[in-house]
Amino acid sequence: MKNINNLTRKEREEVIRLSMNHSIVNGKAYDNETGEYIGDRFQHEWLTPIKKTIKNINPLYTKENKNAIEIHCEGNGGFVFALFKSNSSILDRLPLLSKQDIARLMYIATFTHYYTGRLQKGDGTVITTDTFPALVRLTKQRAVEYLNRLIESNVITVSQYNELIMSKEYFLRGTTKDIESNNINYTRLFKKTVRDLFQKASSREITHLSTIYMTLPYINLYHNIISYNPHEKDVDMVRAMDTRVLSSELGYSSYNKLTAMLNKLTIDNQSVFTYYIDVNDRRKRNVVVNPRVVYAGNNANQLESVKGMFNKST
Repeated sequence: MKNINNLTRKEREEVIRLSMNHSIVNGKAYDNETGEYIGDRFQHEWLTPIKKTIKNINPLYTKENKNAIEIHCEGNGGFVFALFKSNSSILDRLPLLSKQDIARLMYIATFTHYYTGRLQKGDGTVITTDTFPALVRLTKQRAVEYLNRLIESNVITVSQYNELIMSKEYFLRGTTKDIESNNINYTRLFKKTVRDLFQKASSREITHLSTIYMTLPYINLYHNIISYNPHEKDVDMVRAMDTRVLSSELGYSSYNKLTAMLNKLTIDNQSVFTYYIDVNDRRKRNVVVNPRVVYAGNNANQLESVKGMFNKST
């Protein structure tokens, strides 16, 4: 890593913040605010954790909770924060974008750089207007048209060096303190899972992936159930939204078309979406989202409960 004197002001501020606000779990450093593993980015000899006491250790790092959240994040390639308004249609928020556009947006968001918001690959290769078409699997003409829609929607800006910069209104890799609006919610969008889904999808199947992003405003932030009350922590109080209502919210002409779309999405032989029957009305099917794709919670027990719904029976 560069000497701290050679960092930008924002980079120095982040290093200083993390020097005072991280924990070491099993020899690895984690950001206390986001739970993100930071050992691959900060290795200054002076970046050592302050002595922790029981009262100032985040519950995320207690022995009871272990490091299940961190392991989950690492196992799915790390994450970016996807920002959204609860119970508010993504299509209304991004009216210029088609479902294919939205699917590609979710994919390119996984390349958002921690400090700058610049799109770049893990090896540091910066994504520019020249390399954008290959990244999104479009011809040059169609990629230019798509990029213009993203720019007009204030999702992407282009620097003087033709670098692509992701808007923090939609996706963020970094501290949640950078989220400017109190009305915005966020969840982890896991990079490896999203990239695998996109790279394995045919051109026709890419549209299906937009359903993941479109369901974000309705996913309960703790239990991954698509619901009317996404902020409810008590699972017994979660008001699940059945497929008929969800299909209307997402603009599908019938719930059968929605469920057919959901059923097509898989990752490593696991479904991206699964269902359970409403005990009060067996005609209704409620939806759960695989936490390998998105997950906002910080409770290991809740995470394991959700993950268990996607385990295949032997």
